[in-house]
Amino acid sequence: MVIVRHGHALSAGEAGVLSDYDRPLSERGRRGAAFSASKLAELGIKPSVIIASPLVRAQQTAAIMAEAFGAPVRTARELSGEYDLRELWSAVCAGAGDSACVMVVGHQPQMGLLAGVLLGEQGMHLSPGGFISILSGDDWPSELACGAGRAELLMMAPKE
Repeated sequence: MVIVRHGHALSAGEAGVLSDYDRPLSERGRRGAAFSASKLAELGIKPSVIIASPLVRAQQTAAIMAEAFGAPVRTARELSGEYDLRELWSAVCAGAGDSACVMVVGHQPQMGLLAGVLLGEQGMHLSPGGFISILSGDDWPSELACGAGRAELLMMAPKE
């Protein structure tokens, strides 16, 4: 499983939008997401499905990842930051099906909290465009379980 925080986004004012939901990636955010995708590919990590928040910046990050990996994007409202981790985890499990490697694209603090729970640690801070790859010993549990995985690779911030 790869947990990704969306790339750097413009503020609502900078983007000329009226809501947080509609904030797009900045050029820096697009470059950072592309860099993260290339780093994952270079390391042989290839998601077979991408599950993303419906917010514009997460959808744009997921689209960059999908183009790099040829993976379909599934949208889950539970990744919007408005749901608790159990609801988020249920949506990830439902969207993942029997996929070998799942990428989850969302927001802080939710992505950092999910990574922390899976690793049996405190929540983590993921920088915009940053990711963590987490392995499980067996299949992922259908119920969110503390310490169910171990960190394989962590990139806190993509290069500018």
